[in-house]
Amino acid sequence: MIELLNIRQFIVILAIGLSFTSSVSADNDKALRLLEEMNEAVTTQDYAGTVMFGAPDRWESARIQQAYRNQGLVQRTDYLTGPERSQIRAGDEIVCIHEGEHRSGMTPDILKPFGQNFPSSLSSLEQSYDFALADHQAERVAGRSTVSIWITPEQSDRYAHQIWLDKASSLPLKAEMTDKQGNVLRRYQFVSLETDFTMSDSDLRTANVGHTLRFGHKGSSEIAPESDWYPSWLPQGFQIQQSAKSDDNIRMTFSDGLASFSLFIDRVGQGRSSSPRVSRQWGPVSATVEDILTQDGQQVRLSVVGELPPLTLDKVLDSAIPSYSLSMK
Repeated sequence: MIELLNIRQFIVILAIGLSFTSSVSADNDKALRLLEEMNEAVTTQDYAGTVMFGAPDRWESARIQQAYRNQGLVQRTDYLTGPERSQIRAGDEIVCIHEGEHRSGMTPDILKPFGQNFPSSLSSLEQSYDFALADHQAERVAGRSTVSIWITPEQSDRYAHQIWLDKASSLPLKAEMTDKQGNVLRRYQFVSLETDFTMSDSDLRTANVGHTLRFGHKGSSEIAPESDWYPSWLPQGFQIQQSAKSDDNIRMTFSDGLASFSLFIDRVGQGRSSSPRVSRQWGPVSATVEDILTQDGQQVRLSVVGELPPLTLDKVLDSAIPSYSLSMK
């Protein structure tokens, strides 16, 4: 009688476990389907809206307009705080409109990584992230009902994301990037959204206005993995996206589809004084810099910059130092 009772208890526990596993799997599948719908929405839908963005202690605002024109998808961002400036994206070109010289970070991609460059296939992300519907009630954003998704890294070598999708249009209305302690590092949130929208010709680029930046796609790499300075360790799922090489400089950019970082190798001369490794963090962005001395007496500066935890960038930099060099740590 006791053995029969134990068997029944085991069956009940097993059934509960299988039910939980099935529920988690269904939750993951639904979250992935919603992200696929979001990906289609951000690459096909016309819309306009005002968005707040930035770190928790500093908010900025901008107006984003997106529409299909003859040349394909066009997105214009007018930044409403700070210096007057705008950005127009069309195909592989970004046109920046402002006075004075262009500075890094002057015209940020506010919706990154949930904008036009979100991966078309989610299979690569599933190697490194878990996806789940948020377990709290839906939140209204910009007066619209939303569904929320958690995107959580399987390892602590990158950051988590929570995103709120418009139930009607599937557009990403709000997103937060968080560290492993749950601290919000960066966020954006629409405060208004129009989906019945037509972009006027006056909002497109006119002749001789602004300067153009062109960017390439994966496949433009000039650096082979067996080359000197190529990192021997990368976080899971990261692949090289772009690279450029000259006699004195190398640049490589890596991404897993959500996070990215760049590695810079610069020859800075011979016989100069060394400097220890230095690391800094500004919100989600970290940077690690170190000078090393090669066997032939050349001083080389390695810099890693990206939206990853400092310890991850340290590990990348360590793996990029050739074995024949003498580190100056």
